[in-house]
Amino acid sequence: MDNIGSLYGLGQGVRKDNAKAVEWKTKAANLGYAQAQYSLGTYYDNGIGVPNNDKKAVEWYKKAAVQGNAKAQKALTDRGIKW
Repeated sequence: MDNIGSLYGLGQGVRKDNAKAVEWKTKAANLGYAQAQYSLGTYYDNGIGVPNNDKKAVEWYKKAAVQGNAKAQKALTDRGIKW
């Protein structure tokens, strides 16, 4: 699911569609996949396929960070947030 989201986000083999990327990434993230959780954090952080929402970005970053995702940990640390 996460890979399908990545394909939509990049437009590889399918028409680029950030909303579909978010849809697929959300499915994977809700199943606990840390990379998808981190990706959703960046999508909400940057308003990619969804409105910019710092609260949701932090929520997804935290879920990924507690699973050991270093990029999510850094994103939180850069904001001064302990994970």
